[in-house]
Amino acid sequence: MATAMFFLGLTKVIFFISNSHTFQNIRLLDVLAALWIDAVTVALVFIPFSILWLLPYSWRGKKIYKNFFRFLFLLNIAFLSAANLLDVVYYNFAGKRSTVDLFAVLGYEQEMGDQWVAYIKDFWWLVLLLLLFLALANFLYNKIYRWFIPEKTEVKPLRYVLSIALTVGLLVVIARGGLGLRPVGLISIAKLSSPENVGFVSNTAFTMIKSFNDPGLERLKLIDKNKAAYYFSPLNQFESRPFPELKDSLNVVVVILESFGNEWLGSSKENKSFTPFFDSLCAEGIFFPNGFSNGTKSIEAMPAVLAAVPTLMETPYITSQYASNKVDGLGFMLKEKGYSSAFFHGAARGSMNFDGFAALIGLDAYYGKGDYPNPDHFDGTWGIFDHWFLPWSARKMSEMKQPFFNSIFTISSHHPYTIPTSLAGKFDTGPYPICQSLNYSDFALRAFFDEAKKQPWYENTLFVFVADHTTSSRSSYYGQRAGKFSIPILYFMPERQLAPEVRTDITQQIDILPSVLHLIGFQEPIYSFGQSVFESRYKPFAVNYLEGVYNFYFDKYLLTFTAYKEFQLFDLHSDPSLSKNIFDEKRDEIRSVCLFLQAFIQRYNNDLLDNLNHAATKN
Repeated sequence: MATAMFFLGLTKVIFFISNSHTFQNIRLLDVLAALWIDAVTVALVFIPFSILWLLPYSWRGKKIYKNFFRFLFLLNIAFLSAANLLDVVYYNFAGKRSTVDLFAVLGYEQEMGDQWVAYIKDFWWLVLLLLLFLALANFLYNKIYRWFIPEKTEVKPLRYVLSIALTVGLLVVIARGGLGLRPVGLISIAKLSSPENVGFVSNTAFTMIKSFNDPGLERLKLIDKNKAAYYFSPLNQFESRPFPELKDSLNVVVVILESFGNEWLGSSKENKSFTPFFDSLCAEGIFFPNGFSNGTKSIEAMPAVLAAVPTLMETPYITSQYASNKVDGLGFMLKEKGYSSAFFHGAARGSMNFDGFAALIGLDAYYGKGDYPNPDHFDGTWGIFDHWFLPWSARKMSEMKQPFFNSIFTISSHHPYTIPTSLAGKFDTGPYPICQSLNYSDFALRAFFDEAKKQPWYENTLFVFVADHTTSSRSSYYGQRAGKFSIPILYFMPERQLAPEVRTDITQQIDILPSVLHLIGFQEPIYSFGQSVFESRYKPFAVNYLEGVYNFYFDKYLLTFTAYKEFQLFDLHSDPSLSKNIFDEKRDEIRSVCLFLQAFIQRYNNDLLDNLNHAATKN
């Protein structure tokens, strides 16, 4: 087990070096907490090994016995090491330690074999490190076995009973994280460290074990139900249309842009833009440069954007036990107004279960790789190249009955960032491979608009653009807790039917559903965790969840809420690295904000548990 601690610590050092830009304020207490979580993890993994090891066999020196435990030992080392090495790279993409939901997401990928080949090709050195670690572990196993295991062991029943009782009892206590009523869990880590260092304190083997057979959300009573209803309710009804001069029965097209984080756009605080066409659209519509994603993965974006349901838990909503809940998605709500609808995604049908969720929220059709007429346009990994698929989607929309609601999810600006060979050398490169890929995706977006302008529906269409999430970053801002959720959100109509405006208000993905419904004059009650940005009583905020911590953005502040009881407050303007907690000095000033956040979380948990995520609840 000491050997296992060594390898877990070694892989954590590699993880830290690779992601050091994210962890800029590591303290001694964080290191001690990390060692404790590693010890908990090793105890959890080695309980079966220890029980088998301590059984009173008299033939310990036999070869079959030695090789069986060699296999079990190396299996444990492989799991502990491989899990941590996985997040050496993936942590930068996801913004958190991987949990078992990663495999659920991969299970929805039809092209996963091609994707694994691409990952192994790019990150071969991690595979090599794992093999080297296993070779070293095998060497250490032989040494330990030779030092401590006699060839013949005299069986003494009392000795073995005491050995098993004491050893396993101690391991169980360590594995539980102490003698508390509840064992240490994912949310417990957030109590051991500051929010920005949770990923360092944790390890991936621990998060995978603890998320296996996830019991789901906890029913909450953070504040009195009546008080909670006063501070927050997801039910709303619009009094009037914000722009009455707009035509009735507008078509709506929501474009979800893969990895279009603000870092590489015209709204970047640090870099040059790789998206000139998208930037030109932002100058022609109502643009929110201070948008926030409600998650860190593509699979979390679709429910947030199209159903106003964020993922405020460890498991993405689509793969959670609540995925079959009744929700008021845009498909069902606009169908009541005579809209046809479809979802366009260039990947294989079943990718991330988008087709299933599209049906769940009432979309009439799903168009993906299998529906596209030319398989030669496959990118070799994910699906059809965007510059082919997007114009085809525009033409396909002309076959639909108007008014329609459609959503397009782009794919090409995703690892391995493949560029069509026929366009090689055409796009700008930058410090990261994604820069060229974003420049290509921007080119594909221009191709979509060139085709859309030829279609009869174009001038009567509201376009909404939003990124699904950001990408990995080593930036001092975009690699931190606020910057890693920083995305653009744009409402655009041809011929400047929405007067161009740059609004610096905070907004988020879950605001898109109510904002779209408000713009087109929807007057029925709606259920939404977001709010319309065009409502006169709009109070800008954004919320997301990361590694046991709720993040609430308002004004220039980030309010974090851990384990349903501990608040911290940071000034994002003066302290982007989140090194100074100013909650105590601002406590009275932001009391109502704290109550709002508690009411929001309480309603989220309890409504998902009770399947009340729809306007018919009337409460």
